[in-house]
Amino acid sequence: MTAALGAPLLAVGTAATPAGADVKNTMTVTARDYTYVIDGKLRPGQAQVTFENKGDEPHIMALLKLKPGVTIKQIKKALNSNDDSAFAKLSPDLEATYGTPEFLTPGGESSTITELLKAGDYAMICFLADAEGTPHFAHGMIHKFKVSGKPVKPQAVDSDGTVVLTDTAIQVPDGPAPSAATIEVDNQGSAPHSFVIVQLNGASTIQDVDAFFDTYEGGPLPADVPGQVVSGVGDIPAGEHVYLSWKDLPPGRYGYASTSGDSESPEGDDVSKGLIGEFTVQ
Repeated sequence: MTAALGAPLLAVGTAATPAGADVKNTMTVTARDYTYVIDGKLRPGQAQVTFENKGDEPHIMALLKLKPGVTIKQIKKALNSNDDSAFAKLSPDLEATYGTPEFLTPGGESSTITELLKAGDYAMICFLADAEGTPHFAHGMIHKFKVSGKPVKPQAVDSDGTVVLTDTAIQVPDGPAPSAATIEVDNQGSAPHSFVIVQLNGASTIQDVDAFFDTYEGGPLPADVPGQVVSGVGDIPAGEHVYLSWKDLPPGRYGYASTSGDSESPEGDDVSKGLIGEFTVQ
């Protein structure tokens, strides 16, 4: 999770009411230890997906589009096999991304407006483990849902600015950013990129937080954790955009980053490429 060292430093001032569209097509997913609580059903087209973590541990809301007829039992069998090829039999596109919230530490909340969820069956899965090493999905954090019905026509979304993701940097609007906002996140790169907001603890850097979560597998966070992921959106496909809303950021130091890519690959991940930055909430 790293941003360009030369990226703008944002000073966040007075809270503002998040802008946005009056989206009728909504779903709220609340993560607890260890379950998803779902409110709402989705139709294809413009949709607002909110993810909030009210548990005591970090949680993931990873989405997987399913082939028709795939059951929860089949998904669990594939998960327990530790064989990535097993998922190819269940999903029409394992690499698909939907511009939805994905990873949050306790107390975090994200809301995105996306048009990337097409009709069909989906699963949401938490891949993290508890302190004993048992995956959260084995405790019940796996849920199948359907996107169906008449497509929802897109409405205009009033945003507080645009964040541009490229393959080498994150470009943010000039001037103060509100502590509550709706922003357009536009991926102008050639690969999927994400945008997360991290509350930094003490003198920690985004690189410190990235290094911590690179090796984190689950369980309660330690008292000396370098930072928390308080909002954000997972991978956005190249050439696509979504709208991200956050609210009520308390005073302190924050960072933003794209956490996409593979740190073990020759190309490196987005943090090592400089897709990071910092700002302060007064």
